[in-house]
Amino acid sequence: MKRTNQTWTQHEISVLKSAYQSESLQPSKTALQHLTKAGYKRTLNQVQYKAAYCGFSRCKHRKVGTTRMRNGTLQEKQQNGEWVSLAHIVLNRNGVNIPDGSYVFHRDGDPLNNDIENLVIKTRAEHCRTVRAKDAMKQTKHPSTIEMLLQGKTPRMAGNNRMVWD
Repeated sequence: MKRTNQTWTQHEISVLKSAYQSESLQPSKTALQHLTKAGYKRTLNQVQYKAAYCGFSRCKHRKVGTTRMRNGTLQEKQQNGEWVSLAHIVLNRNGVNIPDGSYVFHRDGDPLNNDIENLVIKTRAEHCRTVRAKDAMKQTKHPSTIEMLLQGKTPRMAGNNRMVWD
């Protein structure tokens, strides 16, 4: 083996760069194999750290337009390298602007159903009120309670076990 210290040569960096620019699905392992063949001693963690330090993104090998599932949401890779929710893309393509501080929710709760009719834009507070009202409907049969929750009011207990709506 040629090197055991922590400094990287220009040759090692060029091998690393070529592996990350290739179509390999596992560029860090490919780079490690090429470095080992060239006589350099590196670990997989060192290769991944150096690639990140040099600006080689782990997902750079994925093409624009690729979709992935992350945190229960379908995402698509954009031209600038960022991943954007497919629900946002559907709304933007249909001319709907999403204001700052707002979120896109699925009416039926299915994150894979990105039909325009299924998408709704709400603030987080509005969404919490809706969820709270749905939970109340499951637990109570009193229409006045459901109506108060839908209006955004919150219950609290006052003296003598009375419920007061704020």
